[in-house]
Amino acid sequence: MEWTYVEAQDNEPYSLRIHNHSNRRLGVVIAVDGRNIISGKKSYLKANERMYVLGPREVAEYAGWRTAGNRVNGFYFTDMDDSYAASWDDYSAMGGIAVAVFEERKRKEQRRDLSGSGVGRASKQAGPLDSGAGTGMGEDIWSPSRKVSFKPGKHPFREKFIKYEWRSTLCSKHIVSCGDEYPDYQGISRFRPRGGWGSGSGYAQRRW
Repeated sequence: MEWTYVEAQDNEPYSLRIHNHSNRRLGVVIAVDGRNIISGKKSYLKANERMYVLGPREVAEYAGWRTAGNRVNGFYFTDMDDSYAASWDDYSAMGGIAVAVFEERKRKEQRRDLSGSGVGRASKQAGPLDSGAGTGMGEDIWSPSRKVSFKPGKHPFREKFIKYEWRSTLCSKHIVSCGDEYPDYQGISRFRPRGGWGSGSGYAQRRW
């Protein structure tokens, strides 16, 4: 399992773009900082979690935490303590973005996005580090959706992991070359290459 590293820029919004290159529908469970971006719950990239559904050859962008059927709150890079996961006292996978892709089995009621901006399609279904990056729950965004039928296979057939860090951390981990300006970084995360994945309305809930 390999990581892709990206640089986080403080207070900058971001979105995730996923391209379905196949001729069939696919379901994707997406976790940011270890939290499912639809339900807000701790994610283990399992088929029973809420997921987005992409049609054949479809490209979609996921821009925030889904807070209702027609709303999301945008992603933005911030300090760990200001992150959505930290509001749940969950630092176990901070700075990690993970996607698990599921093939379709048989039909089941799910949720489908209708917004032209591509916010997405959703199904129904170690300690903190002061200097680390996290993802906050930003501005409210209109994102209409509707239910569709989709039943995922039991296990994902593909997973993708992205680790975002401040530039200082990327330097200290020797991901980018910055000379001797930063000390070596020792981080702990539930999103380890060989590690596992660590009620209410079914959407992400605020904790502040």
